[in-house]
Amino acid sequence: MPFNGSSAAYRDILPGRVPVGFVVLESALPHVKAGKLKLLALTDRRRNKLHPQVPTVAETVPGVGFESVFGLIGPRGLPPEIVKAINADVVKVLSDPEVHKRLEEQSMEVVASSPAEFASVIRREVEYWRQAVKESGAHVN
Repeated sequence: MPFNGSSAAYRDILPGRVPVGFVVLESALPHVKAGKLKLLALTDRRRNKLHPQVPTVAETVPGVGFESVFGLIGPRGLPPEIVKAINADVVKVLSDPEVHKRLEEQSMEVVASSPAEFASVIRREVEYWRQAVKESGAHVN
């Protein structure tokens, strides 16, 4: 049964009307800590360093795995000096121990990469999902 977001899913998962569900880890953590939910598996491609006891879906279904990736993007043709300055500011913020700690408390792995490295991640994800759609037989308009 598809839900329009994690909070909608919790209305059926928490009281047990739906036995399992895929939800965003960060939103599930308060329920897990309160003992209301149990993490069965994570969709990460490798075990989460903050929850190493929780297996990945890929351990049962090889090749299935995806992660949420957050980053900044801008319009094509953004001057390189602006990209460099923004990237330096973001790296500085993500390097702050308090910011790093707070993000990790939400099970986010902090990666302060270069624009080229982030572009590589985006290309990898696009190719992963292109192949997944192709293999599924779904059609995207």
